[in-house]
Order: sequence, then structure tokens, then C-alpha cells
Amino acid sequence: MERFQGYKIDSIELNISGVAKSSGITSLIVSMDGSGGCKIILKPKQ
Repeated sequence: MERFQGYKIDSIELNISGVAKSSGITSLIVSMDGSGGCKIILKPKQ
């Protein structure tokens, strides 16, 4: 996105609420309620 071109990703935090395993694939479940989700921290590019 154009509005974020002046920034770089500093860190990504995921709040995992569960794990599911099927056919050798492990899926991490990110909760969408108030206790979970994803946070991306951006810092300006230098």
C-alpha cells in the first residue's frame, strides 16, 4: 500500500488461541475476539 511505503516492519505479534493438525499440516488459529489477533509494529525507514 502506498501509505506505508515510508515504513518498515519492526515486529509482528500473533495471539494464538489454538492449534489444529490435519494431514501432516499444523494450522495456528488466531482468535478474532478481544483476547487475540495480530499486531504489526512499523518504524519509519531511514
